[in-house]
Amino acid sequence: MLTEVTRHFIAVAGVQQQLNFRQRAVLLAQQTLTNVQTLVNAAQVPAAEQQRAIAALAQATLEQQHAAANLQAARLALAGLWASEQIEFTHVSADLLAVGTAGDLNVLLLGLAERPDLQVFASEERLQQAQLLAAQSERSRNVQWSAGIRHLGEAGDTGFVMGASMPLGNNQRASGAIASAQAAVDEVATRRATALNALRTQLSVLHVRLQQAIAEVHNLREQVLPPLTSALEQTRAAYLGGRYGYLDLVSAQNAVLAAELALIDAATDAHLLRAEIERLGGAALNSATAE
Repeated sequence: MLTEVTRHFIAVAGVQQQLNFRQRAVLLAQQTLTNVQTLVNAAQVPAAEQQRAIAALAQATLEQQHAAANLQAARLALAGLWASEQIEFTHVSADLLAVGTAGDLNVLLLGLAERPDLQVFASEERLQQAQLLAAQSERSRNVQWSAGIRHLGEAGDTGFVMGASMPLGNNQRASGAIASAQAAVDEVATRRATALNALRTQLSVLHVRLQQAIAEVHNLREQVLPPLTSALEQTRAAYLGGRYGYLDLVSAQNAVLAAELALIDAATDAHLLRAEIERLGGAALNSATAE
């Protein structure tokens, strides 16, 4: 349940960030339209460029409305987890871009054997071990011993007699029961080892993806967006000065918007991956997420 709430919370935070992004995209399109109108009025660029800018602004506005609808749906899904038909909050407080570190996977891997779902195998294995012991003890009880004094009439004497008896076929039946019980023990152990190995593999794969998502966030935020933003400002100045064309401006603008959207997606993925890793591992990757 905690993981489910976390997933929906992250979804709201992600779409909330996307809406902010779409709002900035609308402002950017409005700024571009204003720049184009200035040049058109000065007869420095064709009037067709103004129509393109108007269409771009309309498209940006539609995408903003779409993001607003997605946010409403995500908020409803989150509120529905506590059986509320009304949304009693306007936004979630989350720094989506603060992705932190990937944490120490080895700590989770070492503690996997204590997970409740794997402990079920341990309980089943103990039960099968008990049945194996019962089958082994049953074979030893099949041998019946007898002892006593017998009078030998013809010899006129007495003697001490001991005997052992075993029902025919019982030893084979007991061996079959033991083999069956041993196979059951081995089968439980195999299933437990298989489940543990699959869980370790899945956690390792998710952790690699988490590391990649975090690296992508840092790369986009620190190495990609700053130069693209600077290039956009330079391109806008060159466009207003008549040195660049409208397509150059749009291309620089789209590069910034694409990088910002990729940053939001990477940050959202990082938080979702961490939540899934902690669900599978049954513990937090670090103290920050534990809190």
